[in-house]
Amino acid sequence: MPNANSSGSFWSATLYMIWVVLLLVFAPFNIEVALLASTFFGIVAGILLAYADLVSWGNVLFFIGELIFTILYIVWSSNRDQ
Repeated sequence: MPNANSSGSFWSATLYMIWVVLLLVFAPFNIEVALLASTFFGIVAGILLAYADLVSWGNVLFFIGELIFTILYIVWSSNRDQ
């Protein structure tokens, strides 16, 4: 019902808000740790919501792209520090 009243964006917005909250919760550890942990949870939650037909697969692809970007950034920054 909430998804119908919000033109299909309720669960997508909820998924992104959870990702931002987890990003802020894990931020004191390190930004890389925060990005990896919150994005992994976003992928898992997004896959579950996509299988329930509550969000589109494009939302899940955002988290997969973010995870790939974060991993590449960690590899690039670790080579630069040496």
